Amino acid sequence: MYSKCAGAGGFLLSQLEVEAFNRGYTKVLLSTRRVNNQAVRFYLRNSFNEIEPFGRYVGVEKSICFGKQLFT
Repeated sequence: MYSKCAGAGGFLLSQLEVEAFNRGYTKVLLSTRRVNNQAVRFYLRNSFNEIEPFGRYVGVEKSICFGKQLFT
């Protein structure tokens, strides 16, 4: 399990995914603003998929939610 993106962001994301997996999580969920094209592209490049809004993001049009299954 590692980030496909070079740089500090990719490194930090991969470390967070490893830590989540080590703590027993099987997936990660997140939300960002749709207008943040750089973030949206970053998560898509790193195997996140757009998912239905969850929690406080339900009905919030300016948000986009992503999820990713964690594997070894």
